[in-house]
Amino acid sequence: MKPWNQIEHYAALDWARDHHDIVVVDRTGTIVADFRIAHTREGWDQLQRRLAAFPHLAIAIETNQGPAVEQLLAAGLPIYPINPLSAERYRERKRPSGVKTDRLDAWAMADALRVDGHGWRRLVPADPLVAELRQPCRDEVALIEQRTALIAQLRTALHSYYPAALEAFDKWTSPSSWEFAPRLLSELGDDRARFPTAESLQCYAGTAPITYQSGQMHRTLMRRACNTRLRHAVQQWANLSVVRCSWAGAYYRKHRADGQSHACAVRCLGQRWVKILWRMWQSGTCYDPELHQRNQLKHGSWVLSFQSPTTPSAAPALKTA
Repeated sequence: MKPWNQIEHYAALDWARDHHDIVVVDRTGTIVADFRIAHTREGWDQLQRRLAAFPHLAIAIETNQGPAVEQLLAAGLPIYPINPLSAERYRERKRPSGVKTDRLDAWAMADALRVDGHGWRRLVPADPLVAELRQPCRDEVALIEQRTALIAQLRTALHSYYPAALEAFDKWTSPSSWEFAPRLLSELGDDRARFPTAESLQCYAGTAPITYQSGQMHRTLMRRACNTRLRHAVQQWANLSVVRCSWAGAYYRKHRADGQSHACAVRCLGQRWVKILWRMWQSGTCYDPELHQRNQLKHGSWVLSFQSPTTPSAAPALKTA
C-alpha cells in the first residue's frame, strides 16, 4: 500500500447500471484522462489498460460495495469510497449553475480526492470467506425488509375491507397468520342467490371443465373464462387439503394414478370442494367431516376404496365464513 504522498494521479468512477465514466487528474488538478466504459468484461479490461499509464493512482467512487467496487478491487486499484452526501457537496462546488453530467460528477470526485483524499479511509478488501458470508447475510436483511413492507401492505388492505381480521392475529409473520386467506369470502361475497346451483359456482370458479366435441373428436379442456382469483384460491385450498383430509388425498392420488398431471388432479379435487363449499354457503353451516363421510358411505362413493381406514378426515385447509 503506497503512502498518500506517493500518489501522483487521482481518478474517480461515476458508476451506472450499464456504463461508467472515469476522469483522472494530476497533482495540479489538470484532467489527463477522460473516458467512458461499458459495464462488460471488455469495458473493464479497457479500464485496466487505460489506467495502467498511471501507476501511482488512487480512485474515488460513491459507494463501498457492488459490482463496480468488486471490479476495481480485482484490478488491484486503491479505492477511496466517498459518502453520497459529501459527493453531492463536492459536485455543487463544480457546478454552481446546476448543470449535471456524469463526466462532471466524475471530475468533481476526482478533484475532491486530490484535495481532501489524504483524510479519507482507503477501502480494504475483506477476507474471501467473510466476503462470501456477507452477501447472504445482506440478502437476508433485504428479504426481511421486503417481508415487513408486504406485511404493512397486507395490514393496510385488511384495514380497508376486512378490519376484523386484524383483531384475530397479533403476529402477521407467523405461518398461521399467512395461511388465513379470506379469499373465498372476498370473491364469493354474501349474495347467496348469485349462484343458484353448485354447477354455476363451479363454472365461475373455473373448476368445471369445458367439453369440446366435433365428429369423432372429443376433448375436455380447462375453463379459462372464469374468476381467476377465485380459481387460484380454490386450487390452493384443494392442494393443501390433500395432506389434511383423507378422502381428498385419496381422490388426488387416484387421479394421479390415472395419468393426470398435478395441476389437473388438484383442479378436479377443487371441483369436488366447490360443490361442498356451495352447500355450506347456502345452508350457512360449517364443514363436518363425519357428515361428509356418512354421505360417502350412503352413496357408495368410489373414493372410500382408496381411502386409508386409519387416517381420519379433517377440515379443509382453507376455511370460509
